[in-house]
Amino acid sequence: MNVINRLEFNAFWAAYPRRQAKQDALKAFTKLKPDNDLLTVIIDAVKRQTDTEDWQRDGGRFIPLPASYLNGRRWEDEPGQQAEPKPKHRYLNRYYQGGSP
Repeated sequence: MNVINRLEFNAFWAAYPRRQAKQDALKAFTKLKPDNDLLTVIIDAVKRQTDTEDWQRDGGRFIPLPASYLNGRRWEDEPGQQAEPKPKHRYLNRYYQGGSP
């Protein structure tokens, strides 16, 4: 893998929220050989998908491994439903759920 490909992979890796199985991801990335335009599409999709309910459910448990994401061309998936931001304070959670404080 040359230096340019390594820099592109590092950009993908930095944007991807589930950083596991890096060598498998590197292998999938090398096989894909994305140009700059495709890399931009992939990273934009990752940023968009990070805010979906599927990817936020159970603390990110359903985020695919990076190699699976690349091999499955998951950036081409239809956009999912955006998750609603949840307040971090217990009082506000009850307020937003229609309960009393």
